[in-house]
Amino acid sequence: MSHPLLQPVLGVLLTLRAGNIDPAARAANFGWISGISAVFATLRWPMPSRSG
Repeated sequence: MSHPLLQPVLGVLLTLRAGNIDPAARAANFGWISGISAVFATLRWPMPSRSG
């Protein structure tokens, strides 16, 4: 009953824990995770208008 997007994120986290991933890919994965987190945060807590 997990969210479909959680599976790839968990897979990435497990790969990072295993430590058999190069720094460039690790940085890319962290960017991807933070992007997904930003989307979830925006959906859960809508920001006020960013103008100004």
